[in-house]
This record gives sequence, C-alpha cells and structure tokens, in this order.
Amino acid sequence: MLNRKKWQDYMLILNIKDTLLFLILALLSFTFAYVALEDLVSALFALIIPTVFSLHAKQSSKFLLKIHNGVLLKYEDVPWLFGVVDFLSAKAGLESSPELYILNTKVPNAFTTETKEGPILAISAGLIARMDKREIKGVIAHELSHIIHKDATYLKIVQGLYAFVAFLSTLVHISIIFFLPFYLMGSFNLSTSFLLAILIVPSILRLVILALMRNREYAADLMAVNLTEDPEGLALALSKLNSMNHWVVGLMFPYNFGRKNSLLDTHPLPKQRIQRLMALSH
Repeated sequence: MLNRKKWQDYMLILNIKDTLLFLILALLSFTFAYVALEDLVSALFALIIPTVFSLHAKQSSKFLLKIHNGVLLKYEDVPWLFGVVDFLSAKAGLESSPELYILNTKVPNAFTTETKEGPILAISAGLIARMDKREIKGVIAHELSHIIHKDATYLKIVQGLYAFVAFLSTLVHISIIFFLPFYLMGSFNLSTSFLLAILIVPSILRLVILALMRNREYAADLMAVNLTEDPEGLALALSKLNSMNHWVVGLMFPYNFGRKNSLLDTHPLPKQRIQRLMALSH
C-alpha cells in the first residue's frame, strides 16, 4: 500500500528542487552569455535560438531501436503486457498507449522515446523473462512516468542551453589562445569575471544538469508508485535489475550498490531509490 502523506511530501520536495535547479541553470546560462557577448539582447537571443532548435530536433528513434534489435509487438504476441500498458496509460491520463517494442536481448532493460506519431515504450526480452508481472508493472509505470512528465522535451531544453554554453565557451577558448600574444604584449585586457565565467560556468552547468536528471528519476519513481499503488513492486524490480546488471551498464539502472554517490551520476543509486520507495509503504 502507498502512504499518500509521505508521497505528497516527497513530491513537493522534488518539485521545489526541480524548479530551483532549473532557475540556477537558466541564470548561469544567461550570465555566461551576457559576460561573453557583453550585450543583453544578444545574450537573450543567443539562449533562445539554440533552445528552440533543440526542441525541434527529433531523436532518431528508429536508429535507437535498431541498435537494440527492437521489434514492434502486436496484441496477440503478449496480451497481458498490452493490458498492463493500456491500464497504466489510461490511469495516467494519456490520450493513447505508447507503441510497444520488444528488444531482442537478454540484458534486462526498458526505455521510452518520442516520435512524430507518439511515444514508444521498449522493453527487453531479458527483462520479461527474469521478472514477474508485479515487477514488470513497476518498470512500465516508471517509463510511462517519463512520458507523463515530458522528460524528453524537458531534457532537450536543458541540453540546448548547455550545448550553447559549451559551444560559446569553446569559441572563446580558441580566441583567447589565438590572441594570447597580443594579451601578453598588453594590447588588450581580459577581466577577472570574464575569465572566471569561461573557466567555471560550463562545469557548474554540467553538474546542475546531472542533478536535474537524478531528480527527474526520483520523480518518475514517485509517479510510478502513484499509478501502481505498489512501492514494493518497483523496489523489487530495482533490486533485481541491479543484481542482474552488476557487470552490464544498463540505460535505466546502471549502478551497483557498492558505489558511493557521485555528482557525475545521471541516475540516483538503486539503494537510495529502494529506500525511498520502501519508506512509502504502510
């Protein structure tokens, strides 16, 4: 059973953290652009244009499925799996269920991606073979939560901002190297704030983006248990995935329990996620 009070408290904290991290990201990006371009309007346009382009950039879903040997499933192939996806999609308020693909690999894995026609949910044969229906339901709910939260679109915006900052930073670094002799001769000066922005801001932005990604994974866990009302089911799936993927880097749950926290992780450690999920059980 799901402890609604704890669930609401966790979700509130995650939403506040997500908002603060995004504001920090936007503020740092704008500050960097303004320091580099020295013009308010230019800085705004420089941030808006790559963000718009990143939103319209389509991920090559067919290529992604191809490298994972993805095959489109039909209802008659696995009726119970379609039943789970349809039930959770309807409960989540999605207009339609995502297309379902099977990945012909023994590695337990699952992911979602977006296409012009709609979202796609891919799940590996290895995951279906090694998990029971309760655990699979938890994994599917987690992946559907990424669709509900529009994480693909959100990450495109975030990555668009970072791509611009990284590109501009590279150009400035090249310019500094090119004009270094003139700087040493005293022909022009570089302010301390400018140098600090160029050297530090891109690295800080990267850490903020990784923190955002970890936060979105926690949020997907919470939304998943809101759909299934079974925190233990997803916790069991995480534990089993971690055990099976001990020597394999998976897309969804790539880390083992022996690792310590790292600011460079894209996902929270499974142990932490399991602890949070179990705390939501009555």
